[in-house]
Amino acid sequence: MLIKLFRFILLISVSAVCLAESRLINHPSPYMRMHANDAVKWRVWDQSVIQQAKKENKLILISIGYYACHWCHVMKQESFTNKKIGELINKHFLAVKVDRELNPALDSYLMSFMTNTNGYGGWPLNVFVTPQGYPLLGIVYKPADDFKKLLVNVQGKWQSDNEELKNLAKQAFEFFKLKNSKEVEALPANKLKQHFVMQLHQMADDLQGGLGEQAKFPRAPLMLMLIDLYKNNNDEWLKKFIILTLDQMMQGGLHDVVAGGFFRYTVDPGWTTPHFEKMLYTNAGLIQVYLKAYQVFKNEKYKQLAIETTEFIIRDMKIKQGGFASSINSQDGRGVEGGSYIWSKGILQELLTVDQIKKIKRHWQYIRLQDTEDVLPVGLALGNEWRAIKQRLRAKRKLSPHAVDEKQLPSWNGYFLTSLAKIVNLTDRDDFKQTGEKLYRVLHRQAATELSRSAVGGRKFIEDYAFVAQGLFDWRHDVINKPQDAVIKNLLNEAVRLFASKDGWRLSDTALLPMPSDHINLPDAQLPAADVVILRLLHRIVGEGSLSQGLPAAESLGTNRWNRLSAGLMASPVDFASQVSYQLEYGTPNQIKHGK
Repeated sequence: MLIKLFRFILLISVSAVCLAESRLINHPSPYMRMHANDAVKWRVWDQSVIQQAKKENKLILISIGYYACHWCHVMKQESFTNKKIGELINKHFLAVKVDRELNPALDSYLMSFMTNTNGYGGWPLNVFVTPQGYPLLGIVYKPADDFKKLLVNVQGKWQSDNEELKNLAKQAFEFFKLKNSKEVEALPANKLKQHFVMQLHQMADDLQGGLGEQAKFPRAPLMLMLIDLYKNNNDEWLKKFIILTLDQMMQGGLHDVVAGGFFRYTVDPGWTTPHFEKMLYTNAGLIQVYLKAYQVFKNEKYKQLAIETTEFIIRDMKIKQGGFASSINSQDGRGVEGGSYIWSKGILQELLTVDQIKKIKRHWQYIRLQDTEDVLPVGLALGNEWRAIKQRLRAKRKLSPHAVDEKQLPSWNGYFLTSLAKIVNLTDRDDFKQTGEKLYRVLHRQAATELSRSAVGGRKFIEDYAFVAQGLFDWRHDVINKPQDAVIKNLLNEAVRLFASKDGWRLSDTALLPMPSDHINLPDAQLPAADVVILRLLHRIVGEGSLSQGLPAAESLGTNRWNRLSAGLMASPVDFASQVSYQLEYGTPNQIKHGK
């Protein structure tokens, strides 16, 4: 069955529109709005799409992206505004546009299908789905000519063999559902740790830090777990690897030396050339990483870097609603990727004094980017002595700014509130404290009503409940030193009611596709695993003794999971670092009982 599906994927991959008033024109997502006048007649994702697909026996094309994504903009310009491609899609498919940040559950599910069938993923993510709701074929960016050929091939195959394709998609769904639900007996803590460390050694880049030999991601949940692991084991190799990775991230192209903050990843293994998009979650997570590293390794630069990153978020990502934007676009006002992050040496000489240029040459490097004479400055510029230089360069950037996606996502803002709580404790900065207090009030008001996302039909997501609860808890506990209140208790009870079951955890309260509903263990992704956040909070509240009455005990929630782990975790424990950390700390009931 799978061989047939892969053959179909291989076969398909190689081988004037009158615009009605767009349904996306007033959408709260800037990513959705930017597609409002495409040649493709996009629809929002709702039940009516599936109903129409069944009625007309058409494939659904679900196209997922986000505003900060460079290749999403490229594919829009090359393909989705193309008149002939628009005609082809509008005639033969039902086209759905989705902002991945507004529907993380759907994005996670379809990305899993993409990686299972193709071995890689990315955005824009374009998945053809049968009228019955089963994914058939996934692709990422393709040039317009290749994309058009693929559309013709898919439609031709669907027209001649749609019953066979429906069966293939359904069989593939059942196969991956079974594969993803496989479980294994939980290992004792020492063996689980050995298994994790063995894979870490296999994947670690001992020369340049990070994991793998291609693009490099900062992986904040993993780095936090590794620092804790070192604290408990004092392993010299682990210490060297952590410090190497931290130093490479802050001194290379991942870090914006001018304005502060970190890009999402670098496209090369040497942390040299960034993919120019800045995400709130990346920076919130790395604040926590560098603060913890400072506490363990006593390197003052790590603390200063966390401070600078916090200043960047407050200065460049704050929005009117009182929270923080989800991202800053990879393209500047001229539509150039990276845009104002890169410089000509001539402009630098015009902006700065001779002494300032000499200072830069002593402390920074210039990375020459492909297909341009411009350079990306990298290095460190921490402390007040750099303030004048960075202010001049930031002023120049403002002439061609990168657009900000002003969606306020509850989960990512809750994650940042935790970061603020941690940095206020270490720095006692009044401006950070005032920012945190405002964000606390915003999230507290949201949590006191309902944590649903109206832009996607009022759906609720486990990550919102987990990270808002954690942020509120951390602010009350670590900063204002107040007992936990009923809002946090209600969030946790609702999270358990909506997302926990005897078989695991759900990502969302509702799903329009017949996706696998329960996960034994959630992997770390852009945020740490939400189920671990919930379980840890339950432990903390019970340990604190406040409001514990009426809350489920973490142990009782985990009864169905204590003696089993997902096969996915055992196959790749590095991708489940939060889960491994939790297992090592709390063990199984039997291990707890005997003090192991």
